[in-house]
Parts: sequence; structure tokens; C-alpha cells
Amino acid sequence: MMNKEDDLISTWIEYHSHKNDSDFWAFEQLEELVQSEPEKAWECIIKIKDMSSSDSVLGNLSAGPLEELLFNHGSKFIDRVETLTRQNPKFTKLIKGVWASEMQKDIKEKIVTLQARYANIV
Repeated sequence: MMNKEDDLISTWIEYHSHKNDSDFWAFEQLEELVQSEPEKAWECIIKIKDMSSSDSVLGNLSAGPLEELLFNHGSKFIDRVETLTRQNPKFTKLIKGVWASEMQKDIKEKIVTLQARYANIV
């Protein structure tokens, strides 16, 4: 039996795979979690990363929830991001899709450094 979080995650992946309007609620709900419950959003981001191998889904994850999480709560998550980028090649690919230009200066510098360090990871 799926719980609400599992349903959100699977539907978010489905939405970004097929763009079915009836699944758009998952996009909105994860966006809301990024703002109001960043720890839950982080857990969802990690689970989506683990569950999907689609370049489209992972690209949307990078440029959407992960980027927004780092923009709004970067100081709380940057240490985890740095650790996961070093340890997990799939997360390394995710961090490369984040646009850091509008982030706090210290967070932006750390993201850009990670992106440069792992530029050759495909």
C-alpha cells in the first residue's frame, strides 16, 4: 500500500515522463513542500533521484525542486549536497543541472565549485 509521500513521488515522476495534466498536482505539491517543509522535500528529491533514470525526469528535478530548495534553504542543505555530490554519481549529475546564478553568494560559489570539479562526469 502506498503512502501519500510515495504517491507524490511516483506521480511526480509520471508527470515529468508524460506531462499528463491530471498529474500536475504532484508538481505543485512538491513545489509547496520545498517552501513549507524543506526536509520532506529533500527526502522526496532523493527518492525521485533513486527511482528514476530518465534524463528528462532528472533534468526537471535539478532545475526545479533541487534548485528551488537550494535557493530558499541552501545554508541548511549545502553540506549534504557537497557530500552526496562526492559520493553519488547520479546526484553529481543532478547538481550539474542546477542554475545557481540567483542564489546567495556562498551557496552559489559552492555549487559552481562542485559543478566545475565534476564537469567531466556524464
